[in-house]
Amino acid sequence: MSVKQDAPAMQFVALSNKTATAKIYVRGATLASFQTNGVEWLGTRGDAKFDGSKPNVSGGIPICFPQFGHGDALGRDIPNPDNNAYSIPVHGLARNMDWNVASSSTDAECILELRDTEESRAVWPHAFCLTLTVTLDETKLSWSLEVENKSQDPLEFSCGVHSYFKTLDIDAVSIRNPSLRGCTKLNRTIDPAEPMVYDSDEVRITNFTDDIYKNILPSTMVLHHHEGTAATPREERYSRPPLDIVSGGGWKDVVVWNPHGNDTLGYKSFLCVESVATKVALAPLQTWSATLELIPQL
Repeated sequence: MSVKQDAPAMQFVALSNKTATAKIYVRGATLASFQTNGVEWLGTRGDAKFDGSKPNVSGGIPICFPQFGHGDALGRDIPNPDNNAYSIPVHGLARNMDWNVASSSTDAECILELRDTEESRAVWPHAFCLTLTVTLDETKLSWSLEVENKSQDPLEFSCGVHSYFKTLDIDAVSIRNPSLRGCTKLNRTIDPAEPMVYDSDEVRITNFTDDIYKNILPSTMVLHHHEGTAATPREERYSRPPLDIVSGGGWKDVVVWNPHGNDTLGYKSFLCVESVATKVALAPLQTWSATLELIPQL
């Protein structure tokens, strides 16, 4: 493991082994890059900045804590309601704060930690400790987050990863998971969102998309890149290997987001497949944890 920087305010941890590399920014503990044999699996928005001029990293796997969105019931990115008790930034505090590099036992693993500060308590009055562990091995990347309630009182939070995955062309991408079929889907681009029973095990993107698929995790979402037609032999139908996105632990829902048609954000080059848990209750000194594994089907 080595600590480097793109700019004075943007330090990052670099991990590597024989076949893979990873890059984790200290700002937000955001996993910004995961490559195997030179192939990048994580995406970046077109308006991302890596010089410290933005408070967070718009790409990779940002951690949203202690809320997902602005606390809106549907998790949408809208201004905080006037009666909101605290002015928590969109998607929470953690992605805007600098974490501490706690330890690293090898060149392929690191542990980052975030504790409450006077600044964080001013907008969310709880004592907490977040611990992120990222590990590379020969075939996958493992990501594990633990939340500990350090307060003397119970607390409630929401947590998610606003994960950006690299796509060659969003119009030729699908996500598959047998758990999708029969789940409750909410289209968050309309208000009120009307729940519907989803009748497919596949999701494709054809327009601006902000959908939530309820209670399908823990499970595996498989990201496919297509080419050719239905008549094309299966082994020739993909322009790059599929990626298994394995969500474990306390995750519950999946949000799929893409600003289809927005060239400024670079909509063709990424798809957000976000693992989320809402209204998690923790008693004093209790912990909650969730995991991700990214496994290219090489």
